[in-house]
Amino acid sequence: MSDNKNYEKKLILNYTSLTRLARKEPLENFPIIVNKYYPELIPQYLVLYSEKDFYDMDNSAVCFYLYDEKFNGQHGLWNSIYYDNQEDLNAFYERFKNVKIFIEPDISQVDSIEIIQNKYRVFMNRVMGLWFIHQIHAWVIPNITFADRYSFKYMLLGIEECEVVAFSLKGSMEHSEDMGIYLDAIDYTVVHMEKLKAIIVFSTSKYDEKVLQIFKKAVDKGILIYIPNNTQKKLNCRGKKRGINMRINEYETFEQFYEEYNYDRDVFQEHYIGLEFKYANNYYRLGHDYSNDDSNHPYKYWVYELEENSDGQKIYLKSDWINVGQFKNLDDALDNWIIEGKPFREVIMLDDTQILGKD
Repeated sequence: MSDNKNYEKKLILNYTSLTRLARKEPLENFPIIVNKYYPELIPQYLVLYSEKDFYDMDNSAVCFYLYDEKFNGQHGLWNSIYYDNQEDLNAFYERFKNVKIFIEPDISQVDSIEIIQNKYRVFMNRVMGLWFIHQIHAWVIPNITFADRYSFKYMLLGIEECEVVAFSLKGSMEHSEDMGIYLDAIDYTVVHMEKLKAIIVFSTSKYDEKVLQIFKKAVDKGILIYIPNNTQKKLNCRGKKRGINMRINEYETFEQFYEEYNYDRDVFQEHYIGLEFKYANNYYRLGHDYSNDDSNHPYKYWVYELEENSDGQKIYLKSDWINVGQFKNLDDALDNWIIEGKPFREVIMLDDTQILGKD
């Protein structure tokens, strides 16, 4: 081991072995990731980090659109790089050695934490992307992540020259303001990334046309939008193939729904944040909002309906959701959210309730 390597190890600067390979002066700049657009490399399927059995699927890419604890815990890739934990790094190499394409990790941006922490999290994503490039020799697609409009100042650092990036539509976007930020982030990206040719979108919705509408500004600039399949998207699309007299509700048991959305039961189990569904020709959304402001009821559930347009009709656009209720926990919502004269507990299991998407 060289003296320089020993010095870096003593100062816990092990990650610099990667950033030196992609450094651009001055040092306040982020390490650089550059990719080119190759149509033949665009993944047709996005495999989550947790879906290890599907890593070898043809024309697929591994992505990290999960809760951070699933991939960024004490023995996660970032800490393994940062502390030069060779045992864990070797395990990650064995896990990923046959993966050809990665979406850059998605360490969460949060609007209620310090700006420097959010900026640092983007830096962590970049460094892990470099590890995939130099250790796995994979093609890496940078991930665009943000907490608010201030995040735009640093969300593109180090990837300005890329021709392909990724966005995720998975997450809690119940409020129209949240969708407004998302649309502004897309606009900012397509304006400031002059070489951008394609965007990969992680979406669990079965309505690709709605996703394309969200990315309309990118489409108008001639940027190609790809919406690869994924496990949850496949499940959400099942309703398209069902017969007219068949049950269209994908939930076969109440317990199946309850396990997916009840945060009070096991906060460490992976859950969905939002559920969109259609019943009696109207559209509804259940959303979960975590807050520490109320120590007695830290888990809150918000419910939404679609706002009518000027013609008195309801069109399925995420930006038109209006809040119609707030409940302290899932059971409260199940019993007291009344839909067409029926409690949500009953509606969610009716044959003709159509699940539109989960995030």
